[in-house]
Amino acid sequence: MHEITHAPDETRVLGLEVGHLATSALSAEALAQALLAGRYDLCRVTVRADACIDAGVAALEAAAFPYCFAGAVLRFRRDHRGSGDEAPRTTPEGLEFHELPPDEHGSLKPLVRRCFADDPVGYHQTPHLAALVSKEAEIDCLLARHVGRENTQRRAVVVRAGGTDVGLIVMRPRDGILHVDLLGALSAHRYRGLYDAMRAYVHGVGYRHGMGDEHWVRYDDLLGLAGLQQDGLEHVATEAVFHVTPFLSHTVVQPRRILCVPQRVTVAFEEAIAHPCGLDRRRLVRRLVPSSLGLDVEDDERVSLVVRVPILTTALVLAVAEVVGDDGRSRGLMYAEYRTIDAEGDDEG
Repeated sequence: MHEITHAPDETRVLGLEVGHLATSALSAEALAQALLAGRYDLCRVTVRADACIDAGVAALEAAAFPYCFAGAVLRFRRDHRGSGDEAPRTTPEGLEFHELPPDEHGSLKPLVRRCFADDPVGYHQTPHLAALVSKEAEIDCLLARHVGRENTQRRAVVVRAGGTDVGLIVMRPRDGILHVDLLGALSAHRYRGLYDAMRAYVHGVGYRHGMGDEHWVRYDDLLGLAGLQQDGLEHVATEAVFHVTPFLSHTVVQPRRILCVPQRVTVAFEEAIAHPCGLDRRRLVRRLVPSSLGLDVEDDERVSLVVRVPILTTALVLAVAEVVGDDGRSRGLMYAEYRTIDAEGDDEG
């Protein structure tokens, strides 16, 4: 069974029910049960395993929820515990590292916004979420996750060059390892030497406390990857990240409940959204054939169709119908996406 962790800060920021799941073996059935139990709109699923991308795609295709592959992360580690590793390098001239006390971590927020303003990865580039989540909201989630709450275990460091704040490091100890959660720099100062110096600082903190240090890098960040390998860190894990968007709670139109027989669920679904979504008066084309998840109902059984519309814009309509049996259990899900004819070639959403 999968246990999804509710993300209250991201839920508050995005206005969606958000959860996180990390697993080494993703199961389509267990994922479906967990998503339905938590009524999630969005779940960030991390699969840490050999062939993690293929394994994640196979399970998500079987689960039949809308999803997007958000990239792969490589984790590197250096273990100092009794290893006799040589001491870290000294800080280059002109750079200063200032560690903030826990009650001042909140002051990092403006610097985090500037360092990650052009970061291309996130919810805001996920199909469907792009219509709901802005880049600014994405950074708010980053702040809530790593800076927002006071945490005496977290260590936050400002990097300065010539008296100007140019970078930051957020890290936390766990199980004898110093894990780097955020490491970023202003775009004008992103050069190899600065990142080398920041990693050396983390190395020094871990070294003085008898801890190893763990860093992560996106698989397509060749500069970061080269730096970690040159520093002699060991590749310990590859993680595939997926954004799953079942939209089981969020709706911009009052949900509708319709009684029907299984043979009419698709027709009833389209009839239910035709007027509120303007399908009857707008030039729309359906781009996604409704799909189902485990529609195991008897032909003569009456079911309820609960219809929600999580996205309703001039260019995009996304509707979801949940088929509920007489016993109140969810029997299946159906999705329909419509785009205006004028936006058919548009990649938005």
